[in-house]
Amino acid sequence: MKSLKRSKFLFFYFIVSFIFILNLSFCFIPTKFFYHLELKTYDWRIQHSPKKAISNKIVLVTIDEKSLKELGRWDNWSRNKFPEIINKIKNYGAKVIGVDVLFIEKSGDDNKLINNFNNGITVGSFVVDFDGHQKADKIPENLKKSSYQNVLENKKQVLSGNGLIYPFEKLLKSYVALGHINMLPDDDGIVRRELVAIKYGDYIFPSFAIQIYKFYKNIDDEDVLLVPGNALFLGKQKIELDYYSTFLINYKGQEGTFPYVSASDVFFDRINPDFFKDKIVLVGATAVGLYDLRVTPVSQNMPGIEKHANVIENLIDNKFIKNTPKYILYLFLLVIYLLYIVCGKVLKVKGVSLLGLGIFIIYSFSAFLLFSYFEIYLNLIHPTITNLSIFLGVIIYKYAIEEAQSREIKRIFSSYVSDKIVNELIKNPEMAKLGGIKKEITVLFADVRGFTTFSEKHSPEEVVLYLNELLSEMTDVIMKYDGTLDKFVGDEIMALWNVPLEQSDHTLKAVKCAIEMIEKNRILAEKWAKEGKDALYIGIGINTGEAVVGNMGAENKKMDYTAIGDTVNLGARVEALTRALNADILITEYVYDKIKDFQDELENVTIIECPPQQVKGKRNYIKVYKIEIK
Repeated sequence: MKSLKRSKFLFFYFIVSFIFILNLSFCFIPTKFFYHLELKTYDWRIQHSPKKAISNKIVLVTIDEKSLKELGRWDNWSRNKFPEIINKIKNYGAKVIGVDVLFIEKSGDDNKLINNFNNGITVGSFVVDFDGHQKADKIPENLKKSSYQNVLENKKQVLSGNGLIYPFEKLLKSYVALGHINMLPDDDGIVRRELVAIKYGDYIFPSFAIQIYKFYKNIDDEDVLLVPGNALFLGKQKIELDYYSTFLINYKGQEGTFPYVSASDVFFDRINPDFFKDKIVLVGATAVGLYDLRVTPVSQNMPGIEKHANVIENLIDNKFIKNTPKYILYLFLLVIYLLYIVCGKVLKVKGVSLLGLGIFIIYSFSAFLLFSYFEIYLNLIHPTITNLSIFLGVIIYKYAIEEAQSREIKRIFSSYVSDKIVNELIKNPEMAKLGGIKKEITVLFADVRGFTTFSEKHSPEEVVLYLNELLSEMTDVIMKYDGTLDKFVGDEIMALWNVPLEQSDHTLKAVKCAIEMIEKNRILAEKWAKEGKDALYIGIGINTGEAVVGNMGAENKKMDYTAIGDTVNLGARVEALTRALNADILITEYVYDKIKDFQDELENVTIIECPPQQVKGKRNYIKVYKIEIK
């Protein structure tokens, strides 16, 4: 029995440990499936986090449908009216102007464009081409000056482009700095990260948003340090980067979160001049036909300039999404594993279900709160899948083991006890204690009087019919009073109480059962008499005391749940005295001591003390009491 129990424990630990190690391996061997699932949890957290306040330091001037309607096609006013818009923004007191518009080709008259952009506060944009269609023969000096001047090693951890797309050279020289406007969508097309560095040739270029922020904060180039795959230092500010020198954008809300102003409203002076004072003004397209709309976690159509605005806002408020170290993830997985190892074996299916649900709710809720209020990003998918897979493994184990245990309990007890007790044992199998224990029980013996004479007068078929009818009635009564039918020995019945389940009133139940058995016997005898048949009568002896109880016999051959010991032997001897004392029911003094204070619960009976009796196996005389039914 101990060996079997140990095997079950080892099998349980093997299942949980195997699933844990399998899940842990997925952390070391990244898969696209888990990666994409994790990205979706990031999207959900961004979407459902409380609305975040913005600094009110960024304004978007948009080339929108209204501008196109009032000023005409973009091509018709991009070189004349657009420079005036930039000039007005500058005159209104903007601190930085970021232009997310590329003027690649020269036109007939670009002087206005060049002059108005050469205002000392305008940051331009360019694109790094990854397809190689726009290879630059040489990198313009102004672009070189816009690159990172201080870069530590690990340049391999920066994405490399194959070409450059930038404004024509005279306009290029007008900008105070330039930044790339490349975006790095994930495989599902959603822009979640800011690509702070791209390499072309021997130069590594910052993003458009980084350049604008540098200029806004008056950060000198020598105070900027890029450590690819690790961090970007902007003065005293540190921005943690992932392997590809990107960081997750902490989006502040859907499109429209930042204040929008139509370019035509600026052109026609419909804006309060103070609106732009000391602000970062981003100028770019939002009209659908100009193709600068992006899919982000918070919007299906976010203008590119608003994505830049979100990045700049992250830099201003210094609220970046902080990835937790890998060891934190491993620690959480270990905690989940240990919880199942410690609790999973002792808990039942319902308890394991509550454990699994509790782990999921507590971890998920904690991850959401940490993200929403502290910008701390906890991996959700690996712990969730680890929890779910271990939970399923434990549940399958539980059902398999408990189902086998239920079948074993049914096999052993279904012929001994009522369905009610069997079901209770299935719910609480530890109560069965099949291995053997010593405990107080009440034992009842019922024997048919004059059975030998009766057998001689009737055919074997009649004897069996009589006996089956009588024993069936008696068994039903035993089951009614939650007794355990131990065995039939010929015409004798042995029943037990307080096993396998604890029964505080086991002695009283046994006595009540005996009284009803005699009453049923009398009814049955009257029935036989009416049918012109001989009657069979039983005598009952009851004893209470300690006995050894358990599943006994030849292992793997025949085992019976029974009780042995002096208490059982005395019960049998007392039953044998019923003939000599002409009693239907005899109880020992131990039984009497248990029920004497509850005689009011025994209706229509009288308990009479008999003279002391000598029984086999006892040196001293014993006290017995006769229960007479009125």
